[in-house]
Amino acid sequence: KSDYEHPRHKARKLTVIADSASENKNNTLFAYYTDMVTNGWFDEIELLFGPVGHTHNGVDATHKIHNVDVARHTSGDLGDFVRHYKQGFGGQSSLPTPDASITGPVIVALPEDMLRELTNANSVNKIKKSCAQISKNQINSIEDQLKNSSYPLIICGGGGWSDIGRDNLKSFAETKNIPVVCGFRNQDLMDTNSHAYVGDASFGKPLYLKKLFETSDLIIALNIRFGEVITDGWSLFDFPHPKQKIIHTHISETEINKVYHCDLGIVASPDSIVCALNSSKRIEKKSAIKLEKIRSDFIDSRRVQPTKGTLNVAEICDYLNKCSDDDAIYTNGAGNFAIWSGKYLNYNKNHRLIAPQAGAMGAGIPAAMAAKSIYPNRQVICFSGDGDFQMSVNELGTAMQEGFNPIILIHNNGSYGTIRMHQEMRYPKRVSGTNLENPKFKSIAEAYNFGYSRVTNLNEFKDAFNYGKVSKTGYIIEMLASIEDIAPGKTIDI
Repeated sequence: KSDYEHPRHKARKLTVIADSASENKNNTLFAYYTDMVTNGWFDEIELLFGPVGHTHNGVDATHKIHNVDVARHTSGDLGDFVRHYKQGFGGQSSLPTPDASITGPVIVALPEDMLRELTNANSVNKIKKSCAQISKNQINSIEDQLKNSSYPLIICGGGGWSDIGRDNLKSFAETKNIPVVCGFRNQDLMDTNSHAYVGDASFGKPLYLKKLFETSDLIIALNIRFGEVITDGWSLFDFPHPKQKIIHTHISETEINKVYHCDLGIVASPDSIVCALNSSKRIEKKSAIKLEKIRSDFIDSRRVQPTKGTLNVAEICDYLNKCSDDDAIYTNGAGNFAIWSGKYLNYNKNHRLIAPQAGAMGAGIPAAMAAKSIYPNRQVICFSGDGDFQMSVNELGTAMQEGFNPIILIHNNGSYGTIRMHQEMRYPKRVSGTNLENPKFKSIAEAYNFGYSRVTNLNEFKDAFNYGKVSKTGYIIEMLASIEDIAPGKTIDI
């Protein structure tokens, strides 16, 4: 309508991708988007219609609405395109080459009836992963920087690590007395019980960890991305030139100097770097006393804090450290409930963690199914919240159908806890949209042939976990928590 308010920052072009439908439906889209251009919402709207089937020859591939004029643009006869593509797919000829003027991504849409057809094409060979390896000159440069450093710090993260890399990282750090901090959700890169491990760069960093970042004169950023979480909202390093010397290594050159300018940037696999450092004879040991103090601060930060409610998740994590399988895989979604598992569980190359770095609520359950599909005989324990669980509860059907038996812990505090925490921080006592009226989780468990227990304290959890460990099907443990215990060591008044 002509009296609509225009957006403050109007986009010049809108691209819409849609299935090609009947002529009437297509005309409806034309009319709707023409009205949006007429009223100044956009200068141009482009509709991309995917092909539907072999018989839809002549269907226009692209329709544009520009300054209220409807222009139809065809990119060649669709029937020819389909025939060419089928030949290329069968290995008989190549795909048609996109227009050289196209600089962005190209999407190829296959007609739906083609997707059901068989082909005599040969399977491609498995692609061997390749990555740059660190050079001798680069290792020499790192050695020189370490020689001149009194208080170095390693921050590690990212992908591309193997168990060999993990072992060499641990050996190097322990031998040279260099503290190691793991990036957010990368805790399993370093053995939590190693005397060189001093914490993870997650949300709500303790004071000792912030001080460590500030006082270190050399930071070896191994395969990490300098993002908001690691840098504590961009507050730990001066921008764009940190006062600490930075050696930044990554498997992708696009990350080097992307945010902070480093003194030495290296594009190489993390394994090659830590293996070379661990073999170096030129690097001297650093102060063991300094490392012992930081390690002591880390241990103090993990002490179990009292709670207002009867359920203390820190105690449960401490129990799992002793009673879970040696090669258990942990997963979690997103929410305050995951702070406990990230803070109090012990990780290493066997106790693995699969968890999202973005706020992907519900990610823990499909991650647990993925882990079980690859390692059906390993124990998989998923931490989820009551709201988080309901984001992907349908994945329990996968477990039922495929015979997976993960143990799923539901932290039920009747709230979207993270949002509630921020509400209380900014607008105390003004709760809006965060209280949850939850379903009967027992009924959900029964519907998917899962076992079920409901617990309110550690002793009840021990019994439930013992049932879950031997269950042939999946097992849900609903943990009733108080919303007052909003985060480890932090409470809110209700």
